[in-house]
Amino acid sequence: MTQRKIGEWRALMNDGMVNSLSHLGNVYKAELAKALELQGFKLKFDRNGTFDLAHFTEHQINAFSARRNQIDAKLAEWGVSRERATPEQRDRAAMQTRERKAATDRGDVRAGWQARAKELGIDFHSREWAGVGNDGPRETVHRTPQIDQPLEYHADQTVRFAIQSLTERQAIVTGEQLLAVALKHGYGRLTASDIRAAIGRARAGGRLIKEETLYRSMNPAKGADRKATPEGPAFTREQWIGSLTNDHRNDRRTRAQARALVDDGIIKGRLESVGPRYTTHIAQRRERDILALERAGRGTVTSRVGPGHIEAYLATRTQTPDRPGLNVEQARAVARIADTTNRFMAVPGFAGVGKSYMTRSAKALLERHGYTVTALAPYGSQKKALESEGIEARTLQSFLKAKNKKLDSNAVVFIDEAGVIPARQMLDTMKIVEAHGARVVFLGDTAQTKAIEAGKPFEQLLNAGMQSTEIRTIQRQKDPSLLKAVELAAIGKTAASLAHVTCVREVKDSSVRYAQIVKAYAGLTPAQRAQTLVITGTNQSRKTINDGIQRALGLKGNGREYTLLDRLDTTQAERRHSKYYEQGAVIIPERDYKIGLLRSKQCTVLDTGPGNRPTVKGLSDAVFTFSPAQTTQLSVYNP
Repeated sequence: MTQRKIGEWRALMNDGMVNSLSHLGNVYKAELAKALELQGFKLKFDRNGTFDLAHFTEHQINAFSARRNQIDAKLAEWGVSRERATPEQRDRAAMQTRERKAATDRGDVRAGWQARAKELGIDFHSREWAGVGNDGPRETVHRTPQIDQPLEYHADQTVRFAIQSLTERQAIVTGEQLLAVALKHGYGRLTASDIRAAIGRARAGGRLIKEETLYRSMNPAKGADRKATPEGPAFTREQWIGSLTNDHRNDRRTRAQARALVDDGIIKGRLESVGPRYTTHIAQRRERDILALERAGRGTVTSRVGPGHIEAYLATRTQTPDRPGLNVEQARAVARIADTTNRFMAVPGFAGVGKSYMTRSAKALLERHGYTVTALAPYGSQKKALESEGIEARTLQSFLKAKNKKLDSNAVVFIDEAGVIPARQMLDTMKIVEAHGARVVFLGDTAQTKAIEAGKPFEQLLNAGMQSTEIRTIQRQKDPSLLKAVELAAIGKTAASLAHVTCVREVKDSSVRYAQIVKAYAGLTPAQRAQTLVITGTNQSRKTINDGIQRALGLKGNGREYTLLDRLDTTQAERRHSKYYEQGAVIIPERDYKIGLLRSKQCTVLDTGPGNRPTVKGLSDAVFTFSPAQTTQLSVYNP
C-alpha cells in the first residue's frame, strides 16, 4: 500500500515487478556468479543461462535433486522419460508427487544433507573442475576474475557477443533482449550496471543505432480491478503529433496544441514507451544496398518477347469454360515476366494460388524466345518440388557456394519462397545476378514463414516499389466452404476462418487427444492414409503420435533403428563459446583442423570445460580439447 498526501491509502500495482521477473532473476544470478568466482570457485555454465559449481559431479548434483528424482520416478511408472514426456505429463507428475508442507527440524535436515554429502564423496573445499576436462595438469593458483583485462574490456566484449548473436537472426533487437543475452553471457564477471554501461559505450561508438522512441496508446482502465492495456500500433512522438493535426474526426488542431496533447499523454501515461530498440550499421547497410540494387535495375533490360508473341501464347493457355488453363491473374503474371524491362520483379501470392503452374507457363514462353530458365529455393524440399514441375533448380546455399553460377544475360532466375530469404543471402544473390546480367523473378508470400536469419528483404522490396503482379485467387481448395476458410486465414481473419471449418473436435487432455488421433489414423484404409496428414504443433507431440501410430499399425520394432541428428539451435556467435555446447552433443566439422577435427567426421562432446575448451571424443576414441573460438566452421547436433 502507499499513502497519498491527502491521507488516502491506495494499493500499489506490481506489474513492473511481475513483467521483470526474468530480468530480476538474471541480475541475481549475475551477482551470485561474480561473488562465487571472486572466492575462487569455478562455474560450469548451462547453455540456457544457469550454472553449477564446477567441482560437483553430475552424479552428486542429481543425488541432491530429490524433487526431480520423484518426478522422474512417476514418469517412469507411466512409461515415459523426462525428455519424452509432454509438458502436461511433467506438470501432472509434479503435482502427484508433491508432499504437503509440514514442520521440520532444520538441524535434522542439515544433518541428513551432511550424511548424504559424505556418502557421495563431496569435498566442499575443492575448487577443481570435476569432469573429463580436468584430466590434464591442474592449476595451483586461483586467480580472481578481471585480473588479465580491465572490467570495461570484458563488458564491451560481452555486449559485442550479444549484438552478434541477436542480429544474426533479427535486424532489430530490443534493449530488453540485449541486456538479457549479455547478462547471461557475462555471468561470473559482470553485473547489470556493467552491461548497461557497455551498451551505452556501444551506442556512443556506433556499434549500436538506437531507434527513435515509439509510444503506444494505453486503453484506460475500467473498474477497480482493471489496469490500462496497450492498444493499436506504436508511433514516434512526431508521428503522434502528425496524426492529431490530420485527425478529421475532430476539429483540426494546431501543431502547438497537438504537441502539448502528446507530451501531456507521455507524462501522464496515456502514451507509453515500448522500450528501446536497436539495429546495427551492418543491418542498415544491407537493407540500403538491397533496395539500391533493385532501383538501379529498373529499365535496364530489353525484352525480346513482343506483345504479339505474348498475346498469341496466352490465347492458347488461358482458362475458358471448356478448357483448364491460366486464370486472369496467372496470365497477367506470365505477360509481365515476359515483357518486363526491370532486372528484378516479383509475383507475390498466397499459398495454393497456382504459382507453380504459372511458372511452368512463363518458362515455356521464355524458352521459346531463347532464354534459359533456372530456379533457386531456400530449402531442399522446395528444390525437389520445383524439379517435379520440370524446372531445373538448386538450393540457394549451393548456388551461392558454387564456382560456376551457370548464369549469363540470357538467364531468367525464378526464386521460390522469397519471403524466407534473409538479408545476407538476398544481397549476395542480387549482386551475383547483376554481375552476370541475368534477371530475377521472386515468388512468395510475405505473410508466410519468415527467414531464420535477420531481415525481411522480400517484403521491403515490395514496399519500396519493386515491380510486382499479385496472384490472389486460391486454386488448391475445391470445397467452397474450405476455400472460404483458407481465404480468410490467408488475410489473418482466423476466427472468421474457423467458422467455415465444420469438422473440428477439441480434446483438451493431450494424452487422450493423441490416443484418438492414433485410433482415427490407424482406422483408415491404406489408400486413405496415403492421402491423410497428421499436423501437430510440437516436436514432442510429433514423436508421441508417430510412436503410437507405429504401434497401432504393428510396425513398432520391425524396422531398423537409426540415430538421427537434430541441429542444436545455436548462433555462430554462440558456437565460439563452449558454454553453449552440451554433453553428448555431436560436432561435425565443415573443414579439417590440425587438432584432430576432420571434415564430416563426427565427434562427441564429453565435457564443456574448463575454460573455453570443450573435451571431445573423436575418431578411434581419441580424446582431446579444442578452442571453438579458433575453429569456427562447425555444425553441432543433438543425437
